[in-house]
Amino acid sequence: MTLRCATPSDVQTIAACLLAQPLATVFARNNVRRHGLWTDGPASHPHQTRFWVDTDGAIALGLTNAGIVLPCHPVGADMGPLCAALRGQTVAGVIGPVQLARPLLAGLALQDRPLQLDTDEPHMRLALRDLGVPEGPGILAQGTAHRDVLIDWRLASNRETGAGAQMRDGAEREITTWIAEDRVRVLCIDDRPVAMTGFNAVLPDTVQIGGVFTPPPLRRKGYAARAVALHLAEARGAGVRTATLFAASDGAARLYDALGFAHVGHMALVLFQSPQVVP
Repeated sequence: MTLRCATPSDVQTIAACLLAQPLATVFARNNVRRHGLWTDGPASHPHQTRFWVDTDGAIALGLTNAGIVLPCHPVGADMGPLCAALRGQTVAGVIGPVQLARPLLAGLALQDRPLQLDTDEPHMRLALRDLGVPEGPGILAQGTAHRDVLIDWRLASNRETGAGAQMRDGAEREITTWIAEDRVRVLCIDDRPVAMTGFNAVLPDTVQIGGVFTPPPLRRKGYAARAVALHLAEARGAGVRTATLFAASDGAARLYDALGFAHVGHMALVLFQSPQVVP
């Protein structure tokens, strides 16, 4: 396998190759659609992504401006050229199917670096034609009126899971972006927020659920399940056909099992405590 850095002329080829692995490449597809290709020069957004492609135009891997490696290579591919492409690059983590991400991490020789997060999470999928909305109290509201509450909840969620920003300013940036891009909703009962749900990627055909949170005193009441289902029903009404997610805990997996999600594999989520230069 011989790799080269993709150029703007490769955008359509990249899009087609990513679509051939639709569930495994939701982040990468979302990044290309929203932020375009990162080639030479400074990137304009943390999620703008540089890709390396082989001589046939197939994608080998992506690297976001924020340093997240998104493996897109075939299972069983030679790690040598992939690791060589990343040599000297600064990486903050790797997110991808375990059968791609784990061998790549081993090849990068970064296993001994301090980690903020290192987990293999169930990867799940639901065809929205099969979605049912649980009965229960509460209506879904946009996040604007509840911004401060959502920031508090996002900070609490990040601290629970070990993922994402650990400080309030990081949670504030996330919520501000989600509100601006209309990707977050709040379940309210009598105008009191009880759960949040969001999409961390939005495509014409697929949404990826992220940012689901219920404060501990309000858990086990079905609020999160109803919030997620109502948000997905809204997406279905806009023409989206598929939802996907990574379940961060056994409790979360049971919630999504109850909504009809099927397990399709596992996704590795590995974040370093600080960015690392690939040797």
